Amino acid sequence: MKARQVNAYILPNTYDAALTLATQQGVLYADIAMDAIEWALDQGILEHLVRERTSRTRPAGGRFPGRRIGRSKAEEGTSRVPWPVQFDDAQRVVLKEIMDEVGIRHMSTVIGAAVEAYLSDDEGDERAHEGDY
Repeated sequence: MKARQVNAYILPNTYDAALTLATQQGVLYADIAMDAIEWALDQGILEHLVRERTSRTRPAGGRFPGRRIGRSKAEEGTSRVPWPVQFDDAQRVVLKEIMDEVGIRHMSTVIGAAVEAYLSDDEGDERAHEGDY
């Protein structure tokens, strides 16, 4: 099966954590991404992570609701960087099924949101699941 690349956009510190994990533990980026997505599904938070990442908030008291935005929002002054992940055809089919189940349209957003949450914790430790490998 031919692997095809998806560029997910993640925060620089998440990128560094994924690179370190892949290098030290000998795992592929795709393995990290799939584990992150499955973890987020098991936690029941995948849809929330994506919605949080793509929703634009409006000022309190405004008449208009927030609007979904096409690109991910990051902390002000922080830009996400491309993280190349390769999936084979069978893996892409499963990803698309998951996206349909939770009503998410963009594969790169699903991957990025899940990986950022998976490789961080509430205290900001960027290797929360490193021991899983």
